Amino acid sequence: MTDVAGTLPELLAQADQALVRTVDGLSDPQYAEPSQLPGWTRAHVVAHVVEVDGTTGVHFAVWAPNAQRVSVIGDFNGWNPDAHPLERRAASGIWEGFIPGIGKGMKYKYHIVSQHNGYSVQKADPYARRFEVPPNTASVVWTESGYGW
Repeated sequence: MTDVAGTLPELLAQADQALVRTVDGLSDPQYAEPSQLPGWTRAHVVAHVVEVDGTTGVHFAVWAPNAQRVSVIGDFNGWNPDAHPLERRAASGIWEGFIPGIGKGMKYKYHIVSQHNGYSVQKADPYARRFEVPPNTASVVWTESGYGW
């Protein structure tokens, strides 16, 4: 697991630097997923509990290059796909956003609408630190702070 260090703005700046260096190569078939981008770490696309301007919440990021729209749905918004849309980060295919007032233990999924025929689907976070017990399929916001090794 990659250790995440720094504030949200620092993490976003690191991600932007890595993506800016590779924007011209994003259409190159050698970059089939973000982990193949130079300078990429898992920290770029995982839900993090963070504080922004004194408000605690969760920063969400997911790679969905063929999406027309991506939002976060979960316990905190009644699973409403219109409540928390994410913003696309340039040509990277990464969608991200900050949702204030939520934290550890909240269940969530990504609601993704495809550019192709408006197909929509709910997907668990492939990089989540915790998931619901099957047969349920939601991801769970989690933090490792306070874990005693």
